[in-house]
Amino acid sequence: QRIPAIIGVGSYLPDRVVTTEDVQALFPGEEGARARKMVAIAAARFVGVKERRWVVTGEQATSDLGAIALQRAADMAGIDLSKITAVALATSSSDYVGVPASAIVQAKLGMPDNIRFYDVGGNACTGLLHAIKNVFTDVSNEKYGDGGPQAALGVEVISGTLPGADAGVATIFGDGGAAVIIDMVTPDFGAPTNWGWAFGADGRLAEELGIPAGGSKLPTSARTVAEGKHAVYMNGPVIKENAVRRMVEMSEAAMRKAGVTSKDVFLLPHQANAQIMQAVARELEIPEGQYMSTIDHTGNTSAASIGIALDEAVRQHRVKRNDILLMASFAAGLSY
Repeated sequence: QRIPAIIGVGSYLPDRVVTTEDVQALFPGEEGARARKMVAIAAARFVGVKERRWVVTGEQATSDLGAIALQRAADMAGIDLSKITAVALATSSSDYVGVPASAIVQAKLGMPDNIRFYDVGGNACTGLLHAIKNVFTDVSNEKYGDGGPQAALGVEVISGTLPGADAGVATIFGDGGAAVIIDMVTPDFGAPTNWGWAFGADGRLAEELGIPAGGSKLPTSARTVAEGKHAVYMNGPVIKENAVRRMVEMSEAAMRKAGVTSKDVFLLPHQANAQIMQAVARELEIPEGQYMSTIDHTGNTSAASIGIALDEAVRQHRVKRNDILLMASFAAGLSY
């Protein structure tokens, strides 16, 4: 019996290293002095971010990060990009409004122009998991699917939305891209063959995390720009409470469907902040050595965060062939 599985993974972080001190430059003047203190406290004691990577605006965009990550994933899988039958790219920060970043990735890598390239947009931090589920389902469908191998990407360039944000929010986020290659495989003897999914949403809290302006409810105007409505907003206490609860609920539901327990899995949590990840692992009774944290050097890279964590875990030999992965995320929407 052949099953869908991840056969390659790759990621990319921009070259520009941004320290917490560098973030302070977003908040000049006397008001900035108070902001700098807030940033330092948030980074060191709560969030766990020591540095993050940001693109140089005008030199790199979402498609650039995605193209590099996809090439690296294909290299690990040992396949030529021309063999990929579909690409799903999760992002909330495409190069251009209304234009799928996946199509631009196609052009930059010179991939075939007669296969599906589509964006999974607007799902923010949960986007990659939606893309992975889409690909797993499609490659498994012999009659109606596109076959394999296929690619699922999570890419985000969020640094451009940070000027004007609260100092405690601005210090959290980084830019990055990740890709996984998925195909049907013949499992090794005794290898796990089941998987489970659990997703949900609570739109009652939609305004607690996101970018207030630029959508159809509050279109871009001179007034929204002047009022700073295009910066990321987050209600920290509400998001933390719901993130832990929902990630634990979805993890437990997915493990039940897959027929596994927390003792069987390696946890790849969304890199939201250190306290949230620790709380989720503690609630699931997963020891520290059985989950991956990259937030100290990547920050929260939104849709890319789980893919980057997976890539680093594989390359550090913390995740090995036939390991069972538990991926848990939480995002604006609220989506989980």
